Amino acid sequence: MNCADYYRNLYRRQGEILELSCASPDFVAQAESHQFLSDMQLWIDVLADRDESLLLKKAQAEFQVALSLLSIGSYRYAFVALRSCLELALTGVQHSAHALWHSQWKAGRRDIVWASLSDDSDGVLSPTYAKEFAPGLESETRHVAAIAKSAYRQCSEFVHGNLAVDELVSNVYVFSQNSFKRWHEVAENVQFVIVFALAMRFLSRLDSTQLAVLEQCLIERLGHLTVVREFLSQTPGVS
Repeated sequence: MNCADYYRNLYRRQGEILELSCASPDFVAQAESHQFLSDMQLWIDVLADRDESLLLKKAQAEFQVALSLLSIGSYRYAFVALRSCLELALTGVQHSAHALWHSQWKAGRRDIVWASLSDDSDGVLSPTYAKEFAPGLESETRHVAAIAKSAYRQCSEFVHGNLAVDELVSNVYVFSQNSFKRWHEVAENVQFVIVFALAMRFLSRLDSTQLAVLEQCLIERLGHLTVVREFLSQTPGVS
């Protein structure tokens, strides 16, 4: 088999896995995760005048890549892209409060560091951030930070090739119901963390028109939080 035929066969195999993914009883989760791309676009549009929205665009692109890789059975790298999405989105929130850091990152003089993002004292999911930007959410930060750290850790197992996850990814381009389901379980938490971080940082700083754009996303993702429901109900022009 020559090189071209090898990759033609690989392409066909990926198509077969795509069909199996679409036929999976868990494919409804793919549709729900796909909706997150639209949710992120709403945030990107609302925050378009902020330069940090560049990071949200990059996070959105990584989430799309992850969904695409997942659908054709490239499970390890779907988790790699999911981790990148989480890092980029939270960095967007972090840079919104640190203009110097954002400028340095754009110039290649500062890297994204998970330890900084997830720091218990002044990370983007810390009580410190909530106290400054959304005091009503301060009591939720420890719980959400724990979810974020767990999701990051689970993705990192695939990034680093840990033996513990080999059974999920050892057969490349073989459909795995367990891997497909596992990714969406982690992705659901990633989506929640990102929307929470964005809401905590920007909710009180958006006007009623912007909040109306985000209302459905906020209700679906954070509607279980009383403070979010009350905030929306008390905002003129938002139902």
